[in-house]
Parts: sequence; C-alpha cells; structure tokens
Amino acid sequence: MPNTGGAGLSHHDVVVIGAGPGGASAAYHLLLASKLKVALVERLEDDRFAHYHRMCGEGISQAGLRGIDLPLEGLIEQPIAIVEEHWPGDIDVKVKVKGAIIDRVALLKRMKGRFLDMGGEMVDDSVSRIVGNGPGMEVHMASGGKLTTDHVIGADGAHSKVRGRFFPELEPRLIWADQFITDERTEKGVLHFHYDQHYLGGYKWVFPAKEGSRIGFPRGTEKMPEGVVERHRRAIPIAKPERVVNGRVCLVGDAACQVNSISFGGIRTAITAGRMAAKALAKDDLARYQREWMASSFAKASDIATYRRLSSMSNEEMARIAKPFGKGYVGFNATMAMIFSRDRALYLAFRKAGNYGW
Repeated sequence: MPNTGGAGLSHHDVVVIGAGPGGASAAYHLLLASKLKVALVERLEDDRFAHYHRMCGEGISQAGLRGIDLPLEGLIEQPIAIVEEHWPGDIDVKVKVKGAIIDRVALLKRMKGRFLDMGGEMVDDSVSRIVGNGPGMEVHMASGGKLTTDHVIGADGAHSKVRGRFFPELEPRLIWADQFITDERTEKGVLHFHYDQHYLGGYKWVFPAKEGSRIGFPRGTEKMPEGVVERHRRAIPIAKPERVVNGRVCLVGDAACQVNSISFGGIRTAITAGRMAAKALAKDDLARYQREWMASSFAKASDIATYRRLSSMSNEEMARIAKPFGKGYVGFNATMAMIFSRDRALYLAFRKAGNYGW
C-alpha cells in the first residue's frame, strides 16, 4: 500500500477516515461517481489491518454481494445455503438462505486497489484531531502532518474519534466479542447460531472457515475452544443513531453504529452506507445521505428494543418464543405466530434482520 505520509499534502474535497468496509466503500464509490479529490486515511499497517478485519464471521447475503459493485472472483470462500438456529428447549430452526462467506480482508484490499487506480490517495497515519466543520477544515495527524478538506467521512470504527467530536449524543453500548479460528471443521455452507440466556442478548456463532471454523461469542460467556489457530477480540457498537450527518461531516459503518442490533451483521450495512454517503457527496448534497439512511430498510431493521428484550430473557421464555418455528419459518404454526402472537413485533424484527442484517 502506498504511503503518502501526512505532511505536504494538497487540499482534498473529501477525507475518509478509516479503510474498513464503510470507509473503503465510501472512498471507492466517491471516485466511481465523481471527480472529487479524495484521501483515505488508515491507522493500521498491513498485518495489523488484516488481523483486525479477520475478526468477523464474514457472512454476507446474496443481496449484499450484489451491492459491492466489484468483481467477486477470488473473494468468496464458499456459498452459504442454510442457517441453523439452536434455541433452548432443544428447538432447532433451519432456514434456507442465499449468501456466502467472503474474504473480508481481500475485499477491502480490492476496494482500496480500485480506489488508488482511479487516482485516490492513501494516507498511512492516525488522526489526532479535526479542527472546523466547513470548507478548509483541518485534519491533524499523529505524525504531525495535516490535511485540509471540505468534507470528512468518519469510518473509524466502534471507538470513533469523529463520532466523539461531532456526534457526542451518540453513545453506543459496546458489546465485546471474542472469535476463535480453530482447526476443527464444521459443515460447509451452514451458519450456526446458538441462543441462550447467558449470551445476554447475543449468541454463539459457528461459521465455516477456509481450513476449520470460526467460533465466537460475547466475551466471558464461554471458555476458549480447543484447536485455536487465531484469536480475535473487538467491540460491536449497539445504538440507534438519530443523525449521521453534522454539517460537512458524516459517519458510516461502526462509527455510525450501523451494525444490526439483532444479527450483529455489519459488512453489508457499512458498504451500503458508504455508497449512500458517496453518492450524496457526488451531488454536493450531504444532507441527502441523512435522509436516505434514516428512511432505509437497514436503519429500520436495527431494532434496539428487541435486542434489549433478548438481553433480559430467560431460557424458558426463549424456548416459548421459538416453539412455533420448530419446523421452520413456514407452515401453519409459524404463520399464525407471525400474525396473531403477542410476540409478533419480535418475530417481525427477526425477519427484518434476516433480510437486511447481513
């Protein structure tokens, strides 16, 4: 990755801070849609960047794949056809899906490569502070360098400095999760979700990896599995943002707390938000991004109330709500539950998360 450094850079129309799915998508789509001068700032060097972004189940739906706007050859590890949910009371729900396990690190590398090929500039540095909120605002680097810009896109993750500076009202609950890549194989093409009261509103996931499995859960809820090859830990920000734009600054991805609060999926939503922000800036109307995101199915599918309810449920209540779906999400019992049950709002929230949360 070219390192342009922080000092001596000319003025940019847009500075994107963070090269994860949201930031890489925003930078890439900005140059697809406009002739703006764009800099993409990333604080993590190649090896640390790759390790950080492997902390992910890497599942993405077929609809999410279509929204990437890149050739997918070499990015898909394996197709996903089944989701199996395992609930208390020995209730197993099997759902047919269309999706894939994607190589997230390779995807980000391809997006950044296309961005650079189109004339974008990469800055390997971390941001210490941002001064101003308008034309000519200053982005100061830890190295002592400085960029000037007319717009900032904050894509700097769960602990976003941009969010803290410009969106102080948005204070997410951080759910710390551990993931382990193990040498024990699991079923190809199947995603397993295990629900239990001790996951505190979350779940344990077992996803296929290239040579084994990805096993993850909220920190402290289980012991480390055997056969661990690699270990990851990161925070998942849960909140309901009321705004993602403040003047000439906006947020995307984990910085904007756009991770789905039920599925905890974030790749598709971050890529989508990055594309929305880019198209709004290409038309010199950043407020358009605010309107489109808040009206989107992605924002509506993130249901904080359902997450909070799951957080307080006992295993007995979980078994009760899962019982109508023991034969899947189709059939008489499932249909009646969706229409008439007192838990209808919860069931519909899960359906939306399944459609837009990965």
